[in-house]
Amino acid sequence: MSKISYIVTGSGRIAAVANGSPYTVDSTHPNYKQIKECLKTGDTDLFIQLVDIPKTINSLGEGKVTVVNGVIRYNDREIHNSLAKRIIWMLAEGFEIKPFVTFLENLMQNPSRRAVNELYNWMENNDIPITTDGCWIGYKYLNTATNRLKGEPSDQDILIDVHTGTIRQWKGKVVEMDRNAVDEDWGVDCSQGLHVGSSTYAFSGTVRVLVKVNPKDVVSVPSNETNKCRVCRYEIVDLFKNVYATPVVGPQGESLKELDDGDYEDEEDEFDACEYCGDSDCCGECTDESDQ
Repeated sequence: MSKISYIVTGSGRIAAVANGSPYTVDSTHPNYKQIKECLKTGDTDLFIQLVDIPKTINSLGEGKVTVVNGVIRYNDREIHNSLAKRIIWMLAEGFEIKPFVTFLENLMQNPSRRAVNELYNWMENNDIPITTDGCWIGYKYLNTATNRLKGEPSDQDILIDVHTGTIRQWKGKVVEMDRNAVDEDWGVDCSQGLHVGSSTYAFSGTVRVLVKVNPKDVVSVPSNETNKCRVCRYEIVDLFKNVYATPVVGPQGESLKELDDGDYEDEEDEFDACEYCGDSDCCGECTDESDQ
């Protein structure tokens, strides 16, 4: 039995009681259609979430993200970027938004105004997923080490950076460099920094890994190579064997062709040789041994 008691007037206004609390919803409410569906399905939790947007968002995260007069705020600052709009939209569509609220809280710790305003657009354009703890998942190539040193985990593949071969890393390893050593100029493509790309970015190397990045650690996205960014810290979360250049499931659920690393090519990922070493795969990474 539904826990929602309600009446719908001739003008479409809904008066309801859900979990002991009264609610009045006018037909102008942005979630009106979904709210009416909840009355039919008896989904009390979703009904309350859709009706009371401020209460739902205010209860998530660390309490720094709130909604006042329909505007998302971080502490006392109004947030008008695309992420704030997406959070409201996803809530209206019934998605779990806590990861996005946490992502916003993490992002607001980034000292770069441009990163705060533009990072989420870059992620949407490159199909970058957000994790439950408010970080994001990107891709990187490394090489396999030929030996294992004392103290390194025996149950993990040991990997090394492509350009110096000296930075050793493995699943679970956190790699970082001083933020002020990363080039923050978005107008420069090849420069210093830890490079993390989307699934379409062409790195050199033999092993592709999935890395997790906190949005507060993003420094810059080159203006011309828009499928990579420079960060000051990442964590290797897994090894990735296949590259999907196209969707693997069609609109009717049909299985589509999957391409592995050997078959993957993307002519749009070609770029000029590095100004420092002449390597077309370098992108300036040779200028700093910490750049992996």
